[in-house]
Amino acid sequence: MAEAKALTLQLIKVNRFLPAATCLYIANRKATILKGRYFDCEQDIVEVVSAGPSEIVNKDLYRMKVDFLGGLPNDGGILKDSDRTPKPKKGQ
Repeated sequence: MAEAKALTLQLIKVNRFLPAATCLYIANRKATILKGRYFDCEQDIVEVVSAGPSEIVNKDLYRMKVDFLGGLPNDGGILKDSDRTPKPKKGQ
């Protein structure tokens, strides 16, 4: 087990605190422009966020997408908020 850990750590080139710092930055709502988008913590998040909507949103950057054959629906496998609301029982 220790050998596997040592080999894994050799592969990682990023300081282990960088992903944690990126998560804290996002959790503090300083990167709301990236909501729902992919972000690689090796990039400077402050620089990316400061680019603003004209770069990120308008150019649809930091987005991962999957297209389905023939327009088949993708509901994400979860209920929509409107489907979560309990329906009133008959007679109520």
